[in-house]
Amino acid sequence: QVSIKGYSVYRSDRDKRVGGGCLLYLHDQLLVKEVSEYNDQENNMVCCYIESSHTLIVSIYRPPDSKSSGFSSLLSHLQDTIDRISLLRKPQDARYIHTRRL
Repeated sequence: QVSIKGYSVYRSDRDKRVGGGCLLYLHDQLLVKEVSEYNDQENNMVCCYIESSHTLIVSIYRPPDSKSSGFSSLLSHLQDTIDRISLLRKPQDARYIHTRRL
């Protein structure tokens, strides 16, 4: 793991496998309200919610040979995380929830 001065690292490592996994480096000035991880021995995800900007930052690792059933479980966990964070927001802010695929 590499340390970067002024940044915190959030990670989800692949257990019992070499390579893969995911991580996020977030500047220390960003106050992370909630962190969610997912690891099913094949797929990994780490999510950080920054309340001040109403932003959920997500890093996902899905190996090329992964099964769709495992990835569906990861997506279900992501949806649960989004739903939980939506409950933290003010009702009038809910209309501003957007997703973007990279």
